[in-house]
Amino acid sequence: YVPVEMKTQSVDGEIVAVTREVSMRNDRVEELTVARDQAEETSQARLRFLASVTHELRTPLNAIIGFADMMRNEVFGPVGHSKYSEYADHIRDSGLHLVDLVSDLLDMSKIEAGKFTIERKRVELAPLFDECVAMVSGSAVTAGVFIECEVSANLCLLADRRALKQSLVNLLSNSIKFTLSEGRVKLSAIETGSDVIIKIADTGVGIPAADINRIGKPFEQVEGGMKALHKGTGLGLSLVKALTELHGGDMHIESALGDGTTVTLRLPQLTVDDVSKPDDTLVFPEKFRSRG
Repeated sequence: YVPVEMKTQSVDGEIVAVTREVSMRNDRVEELTVARDQAEETSQARLRFLASVTHELRTPLNAIIGFADMMRNEVFGPVGHSKYSEYADHIRDSGLHLVDLVSDLLDMSKIEAGKFTIERKRVELAPLFDECVAMVSGSAVTAGVFIECEVSANLCLLADRRALKQSLVNLLSNSIKFTLSEGRVKLSAIETGSDVIIKIADTGVGIPAADINRIGKPFEQVEGGMKALHKGTGLGLSLVKALTELHGGDMHIESALGDGTTVTLRLPQLTVDDVSKPDDTLVFPEKFRSRG
């Protein structure tokens, strides 16, 4: 048998039929389907490998950080020369930096695989904001950047506390990195109708207009400026964007070169009834998942 395609059309009261042999087209479609399936399988294997490797990396890194802390604090007595304490500080800081990178890679691999689960609970934003500010206060002091926090004491949100905290710490860290000494970073939140709007605004170096739409994508970074002084994977903003969308919200960036940056997160103000469904696992939209 030979596969054919037939099309008919009425012309001047008569039926005209055109028949075309389509075996080559069908073979091509089958080839493309096989190639797509292979690419998806390769992509999933890569993501599984990445998740496995990041877990394996965390264990020795945590040990390195722990031993460095013991040397810094001279738990078993003086370490001797002051340079040893300085080296222990460098080891600890480098270890913490690597743990952050590994954590970002692990979370992004889960999101791209559609296996990142959101666990919504009632979150009080004021204490959460205080924790986030405390986590970045050391780097802010070092950079000479002042952090301001503005949120109502009774403002709450049904959200995944860990994911929200990770997003805010990422955004605050970015703002501090790219804000010059004596600059300011402001973290604020307000409730507007059925949404909670969280803003992180800074007086930093800003982002070129041509790069704003690009930097929300995984591994994308803005070239030039202060970027050379602050290395990273380029996953920070893409993680924040993905985590916000998993909550049913969205992220918006306003910036101008030399005029600071404002990142706005819009999160829906849901009730307990809205999220107490049989299946409360939110999956990263398939169209945004990684392809081979």
